[in-house]
Amino acid sequence: MATTALVIVCLCSSLSSSVGAGIFISGAIPGTQPHMIKSIEGDKLKPLVDWIRPKLLELKTKYPEIRVNAENATEEKIEEVVKDLDKTKCKELKNLIPGVVAEIEKNSGSDTVLDYLELETDDISLLYKMCTVRENLSE
Repeated sequence: MATTALVIVCLCSSLSSSVGAGIFISGAIPGTQPHMIKSIEGDKLKPLVDWIRPKLLELKTKYPEIRVNAENATEEKIEEVVKDLDKTKCKELKNLIPGVVAEIEKNSGSDTVLDYLELETDDISLLYKMCTVRENLSE
């Protein structure tokens, strides 16, 4: 009898932890990294950020003042770097960025999203600006 009770307790404990882990991994718990990644559509966003990252680094390397403050990025400086980027991908990235900003603000400036995307705080606005400039360029 005691053995049966012990087995039942173990099974319940195992089931409980499995359910908890499943809920966490699925992103159902607000404030956790899986939830934030799900909220920003990380599965779509991460590949786009990885795609544009070399251009972001090129821009920041070519114009060191941009590294200090993204507001130093003028349209002319950005045009030189983004003129050959795919407009469709830029538009898709630009459409996802407001969700990133909202998630960062909702979580009191948490670095979780930035760490996941491997970006610095100013990079988000710079990416948005880069994509806006690219969209406005004629083919």
